[in-house]
Amino acid sequence: MAVLTVTGCSYSVNGTPVSAPESAAPTCLSATAPSSTAPPKSSGAAAKVAHACSVADLEACELLSANDMKVVGALDGEPTPRDSDLAGSCQFMFKDGSATRSSVVIAPYRPYSESRTKQPGGHEELVEGNSAWVSCEMDDRVMVCTATLAVSADKSLLLGYTKSAGNAEEMTATMLVLLKTGLEKLPPA
Repeated sequence: MAVLTVTGCSYSVNGTPVSAPESAAPTCLSATAPSSTAPPKSSGAAAKVAHACSVADLEACELLSANDMKVVGALDGEPTPRDSDLAGSCQFMFKDGSATRSSVVIAPYRPYSESRTKQPGGHEELVEGNSAWVSCEMDDRVMVCTATLAVSADKSLLLGYTKSAGNAEEMTATMLVLLKTGLEKLPPA
């Protein structure tokens, strides 16, 4: 398998006020029309897609920031494109003191239904109304978890997370936070 938590404070700013931008680009979660996505006829259950998103022009290394990744830990260097391992993917490595270092991989991916079929030991979670198929397995002493978030009928957003002696429930909760953050940034389909 390729697998690749703010205290309040106040401050003042000197200078001339600058008006807020007129409008931000629409994002997947700002789209108002929920959709139901049916998988191809040969696959299993239908994916729930409350927010249809596009991953067509996804720059995976730019989707999640170092600040977003704080739920995992401190980054160890810059995110690295990993096209040779998985097309369009990006890997984030973390300083955790383990020999295998924790990592997160994010990428545009195949249809949700395929992950569901190929990972029969997984389970469904919902992220803002979209189906996410989550699967965790211990590989030697490293927990390997993947979450495939349905974003359209034929595409998903993959997030893989590896952690030495990791806990599947904690890792799943972290992945769901990261997927929600990613979903908030994707453009509507």
